[in-house]
Amino acid sequence: MTCRLASKFGINLRQTVLEFATTITCPKTQQTLVHTALTPNYVLKSLIALWCESNGIELPKKQGNCRTKKCGGSSLSDCDRTAIGALLDKLTSNDIEQQRAAVGKKDAATALIKLLCEGTPTGKKDVATAIFNLSIYQGNKARAVKAGIVAPLIQFLKDAGGGMVDEALAIMAILASHHEGRVAIGQAKPIHILVEVIRTGSPCNRENAAAVLWSLCTGDPLQLKLAKEHGAEAALQELSENGTDKAKRKAGSILELLQRMEGVDNLQSS
Repeated sequence: MTCRLASKFGINLRQTVLEFATTITCPKTQQTLVHTALTPNYVLKSLIALWCESNGIELPKKQGNCRTKKCGGSSLSDCDRTAIGALLDKLTSNDIEQQRAAVGKKDAATALIKLLCEGTPTGKKDVATAIFNLSIYQGNKARAVKAGIVAPLIQFLKDAGGGMVDEALAIMAILASHHEGRVAIGQAKPIHILVEVIRTGSPCNRENAAAVLWSLCTGDPLQLKLAKEHGAEAALQELSENGTDKAKRKAGSILELLQRMEGVDNLQSS
């Protein structure tokens, strides 16, 4: 999630943390904050703590024998600055992909999934965003699958009123592009849920559901047959006419697969 913040704001993580600690400015707008009564991000704090623990790194602690400098209404000791700098050296690199890979190599996926299942509604959304960004890196897709990400995502899809359908579909669309992700999602039997989202979901969710369905059905006649049995053809036809540009393309591709399958079945039965 630390990587997400750095990439989202488009600025260097080291510069962001050190400048925020000394000048109390918003890392996004660069405006000086009028006070320091900020709401702590406990999800981010816990993730940093888990990462440091798994990598044998001690979190920075203020020490009494260190000289403290005040700047912009905030205080930061020399020891704090040194400790924070050392920590950031461990967390950052010049390449966003390297950052994602470094975080994903440890137990970040397991810790994130635990928070995803047990966190507050707001915390779950933060964690889902972190998982989404980490999963963009190809090597992290398999790690997330092995850590058990698919089960809670399917549960979020089933619980349409839980407020996590958007996030679940976005993550699934990324994981479905990976072989292990595609297999794990297929084993969870989500076809009927995906078809229902394509019928009734928001434009973005319909697009992601179609992307997942396309990944599952491509090269897998069983999944394609299940899609047909659950009425996907009519839903996809409507999506190909009224969906987003990407959704239209995915819907058209799946419809072509269904037509080919129907042609093969007709040949075999004749």
